[in-house]
Amino acid sequence: MPRLKPIHPDEILHEDFLKTPGDSQSLPVTDTSLEFEQLVAARYAGMRPDERVRIATGMFDTARELVIASFPSGLSQMELRRRLCRRFYGELADKAFP
Repeated sequence: MPRLKPIHPDEILHEDFLKTPGDSQSLPVTDTSLEFEQLVAARYAGMRPDERVRIATGMFDTARELVIASFPSGLSQMELRRRLCRRFYGELADKAFP
């Protein structure tokens, strides 16, 4: 993840504050120190592949449950799948659910 320069509060008012050059997506924001990022990276690098997969799938499952909790209740199974796909994959979901 790219490191961010400190931002003065007045700069937040600029409309292009959260834009990456050539990209319409939001700029990633982190409050994690570089030292901690390096510690975490070293820890993951020392894990076996199956450990990394287990952690990644657990994080995905948690994210999925959080997204589902944000949907209105009573959705059909197909509508739930369509909304999940749209939330995770954006416009690419339109190809799977035209």
